[in-house]
Amino acid sequence: MKAIELDPKYSDSYYYRGLSYLLLDEKNKGCLDLRKAGELGVSEDYDMIKKFCQ
Repeated sequence: MKAIELDPKYSDSYYYRGLSYLLLDEKNKGCLDLRKAGELGVSEDYDMIKKFCQ
């Protein structure tokens, strides 16, 4: 994803890419991105991790 290449600390990019991976049935990749977004400060992220990554 170009946004992550340009700014690796842009948390929303990881969040939305993670959601996209989940929709594509790529749970491992999606959960990794959601966790990264959470580390970078996306608070909504933890609800998604609880729902899809346990």
